[in-house]
Amino acid sequence: METAKANLPATTAQATSLSTHSFEPPLSDKLSALLTAQDSPVVGPITATALREWLAVPRIDPDLPTTDRVENMIARLSLATKERAVSEREAKERLDLYWRALRDVPLVDLGRAFDDILKSATFMPTPAEVRSKAARYTALRNFRHSRAKHLVWLHDTRWTAPIPEGQAIAA
Repeated sequence: METAKANLPATTAQATSLSTHSFEPPLSDKLSALLTAQDSPVVGPITATALREWLAVPRIDPDLPTTDRVENMIARLSLATKERAVSEREAKERLDLYWRALRDVPLVDLGRAFDDILKSATFMPTPAEVRSKAARYTALRNFRHSRAKHLVWLHDTRWTAPIPEGQAIAA
């Protein structure tokens, strides 16, 4: 009889963009989609085992940004958006304000937020707007972890082995 481990869905092949950062172990596209789906299916033992293994990998907090990274992102945004000319002193003060507001946001989420803003903003966003965009990515990462725990719990509490065809169901 084959073990469930031999039939596990690949957890490293075809990693999705949400799982390609070193602080989050990769998942197959199918499992990644399951973690963001709206339904709550009772998963089978193979999927439950794969999710348990994913959850067992210690979560590493993503790196926080450095002053240079925030300055670089803000400078690029100011080039890409409509921005009035500012003095050197004003520019330094603006960078300091953005740094103070964004220094506790995980770098990966901040980078994704800036990518989104570059694609959609006409004017320079406020630090609060950047934080709000970045918070969505942080929330998604936390949701995926919580959802994996929930799906494993559903398996443990509600899954039953299928009854082979031809066998009677005991009353």
